[in-house]
Amino acid sequence: MHPKGVEYGDIVRGFDVYPILLDSENRVLSFPPIINSNDLGKVTSQTKNVLVEVTGTVHETVLNTLNMVLFSLIDRKGKAYSATIEYAYSGKPVKVVTPRIESWRMQLDIEYVNRVLGLRLTPKRVAELLRLARFDVEKTGRRTVLVRIPAYRIDVMHPIDLVEDVAIAYDYNNIEPLWRRLPTTGATKPETEVYDFARETMIGLGFQEVFTYTLTNKQALFRKMNLKPEKIVEIANPKVQTLTCLRNWLLPSLVEFLSNNQHVEYPQKIFELGTVVILDNTCETRAREEQKLAAAVTHANAGFTEIKSALDAFFANLNLEWQIEETVHPSFIDGRVGKARIDGAEVGIVGELHPLVLEAWSLEKPVAAFEVNMSRIYALTKR
Repeated sequence: MHPKGVEYGDIVRGFDVYPILLDSENRVLSFPPIINSNDLGKVTSQTKNVLVEVTGTVHETVLNTLNMVLFSLIDRKGKAYSATIEYAYSGKPVKVVTPRIESWRMQLDIEYVNRVLGLRLTPKRVAELLRLARFDVEKTGRRTVLVRIPAYRIDVMHPIDLVEDVAIAYDYNNIEPLWRRLPTTGATKPETEVYDFARETMIGLGFQEVFTYTLTNKQALFRKMNLKPEKIVEIANPKVQTLTCLRNWLLPSLVEFLSNNQHVEYPQKIFELGTVVILDNTCETRAREEQKLAAAVTHANAGFTEIKSALDAFFANLNLEWQIEETVHPSFIDGRVGKARIDGAEVGIVGELHPLVLEAWSLEKPVAAFEVNMSRIYALTKR
C-alpha cells in the first residue's frame, strides 16, 4: 500500500463513492484527498502553469482554502485565472466561478473595543490602527467604524478578531496592566493535594514518575493488551495512525514505555498519575475525565507479591483500608490478578501481565502492575 493511502485513507472510509478527477482525455489528475497524479499532477522546479484544485466536504471551507493558496501565489508574483465549476444538483447543472475573492463588511463598536482592551480610543484612532493592520475603513462614525474585510482574512469571524488586530497595531507593550482591586487568596484544590501526596508516596516507594500522551491508538489499548475492542472516544480525522483515540486506562501507556526502554538497566519501576477519558452519555459532552494512577515493575523475578506489597504500602500511606478480590482479566495471568476494593467499591486492579501481552509488546521480562481510579478514591475519602 502507498504510504499516503495509509496516512489519509480514513478520510474517505465509510463513503459509498470516491472522488477521482480526470482531464478531457480521462487521465487521472488526482484522487482527493489521498494523492495527486504522479504524471499530470507532478510539480517540479520547471513547472510554470499550475491548476489549483481544492476538494472537501464543506463548500465554504473549500472556497476559503482556495483563497489562501491563491493569495500566497499572487504574493510570489503569480498570475491567477478563474475557473468555472459545474455541479449537478438533482440533475440540474449549477455553475460556480472560482475563486471568489469578494471582500465583505463588518461594523465595529468603539465602546466594545475600549471595554475589551481597557483603553479610551477614539473612532479616528481605531480607524488608523485598523489601516495599519491592512484593513480598509469605509466609514467612521461617532460610535462605530465600518470595516471592509479582504478575502484573504478568512480568520476574521467576529468583532473580537478586529479588536485583536487593533491591539496588535496599538502594541501590547503600550497597554498598561492594572492590579486587581479585589484581594484574593490562591489555594490548591483539595483533590490536587491528594494526587500530589499520591505521587510523593509512589516516589517514596522507589517508583519513577513518567508522563505519556493521553492520545493513543486502539491497537495499544485493546489488541496488544489481549482485550476485545470497546467503544471509546476516537478522533474523526487522525493525522497519524499511532494517535487515533483517547485512552480509557493508563496501563497500556506504561507497558509501551517499558517496551521502548528495554535497553535501560533493570529493575525498572515506573508510575503515572494522569487523565483518562470515559464515554458517558449522562455528561454534556458525552464523555468524562477521570484521574487514574498506574504502576508497573519489570525485572527477571517481577511478580504478584511485589506489586501487591507496593499497593499495600500505597493505600497505607493514604490511610485507606482495602481488600483484594479474586477476578479474571484477559490482560493478566489467571490466579495472579485481583480487584482492589475500598468499602466494597471497586477502585482498581493488580496482577501479573499475561504472556500474550508481553509477547505483543516484545517484552522479554515479566511485568507486574496495578491501576487504581484516583477520582473514585478521592470521592470515597470525602464521604
